[in-house]
Amino acid sequence: LGAAGAVDLSTNAITNVPTLNFFNATTGSQVTLTAAQMGAFTTYGNLGGSNDQLIFSAAGTATMTDTTLNGIEVIDGSVGAVTVQSTTGLDLTGVTLTSVENINVDTTGNINLSGTTFINSGDVTLKNDTTLSQTVIVNDTTSLGTTRIVNFDILSKDNTTDIFDYDGTITEIATLGTQDAFETLDLSKNTAIMVATETAVLEMKKADLGSLTPAGVIAEFSANGLETDAAGESFLIVAYKGVDAAIFKADDTNSNGVIAEGEITKIAEFSNVDPESKLDKFAFEDIV
Repeated sequence: LGAAGAVDLSTNAITNVPTLNFFNATTGSQVTLTAAQMGAFTTYGNLGGSNDQLIFSAAGTATMTDTTLNGIEVIDGSVGAVTVQSTTGLDLTGVTLTSVENINVDTTGNINLSGTTFINSGDVTLKNDTTLSQTVIVNDTTSLGTTRIVNFDILSKDNTTDIFDYDGTITEIATLGTQDAFETLDLSKNTAIMVATETAVLEMKKADLGSLTPAGVIAEFSANGLETDAAGESFLIVAYKGVDAAIFKADDTNSNGVIAEGEITKIAEFSNVDPESKLDKFAFEDIV
């Protein structure tokens, strides 16, 4: 089945059609579908326009099973309570989700959020099962906004559960300043986690950060005299507030050895993290 330009297919009966091709290679195609139709297609093909969109016609749940979404610029759920879910993993690389109330990955599969932008959207919820492992992939262009990652299980004493795969570049930290509020994570505790340097990630020991914001991190920096002591360094910080957590990237773009508030970006926020599984337990992958 093919679509070009703005097309509303929500009133059409579509059965046994696995592929929807987009045929506007310039400004893209904006296709309105029901939630059931959106989940029924396994491939969205011929994507190459600058604004290829999937638009929900009404509230509902679109179950993406082995669905290829690469090349879709926007999934628009502005019509009401809509959910995107998958039982086989979900690749949202480069997709902007607008007003999508829920994103559920109830599976052992991974979720790729590289370059994904969330606008007025709800949380990403993983499968609530500590015996399973899911990987959440993000990069420097991921923009979660207020969206949190729910049911992310931190590395247990003897078993890796969920893994945070940061596909971005960070550097080794030369000097940490005062040590009593920060420590480098021992990322070698799990040999399956590939990390170029163990001093590229800091964890705040403080049990309850004032706020999971760049300003909250800077307040801890100021209180504890943290300096990178080398121009141009960048690193990740894991911080906690009660049972929630967040990962920040600090980047000394001014090359002055001091991290300012404008040089800290929140990469991801996690809801309901087990407070007994914090220090040295966060599982990272592919940090270079």
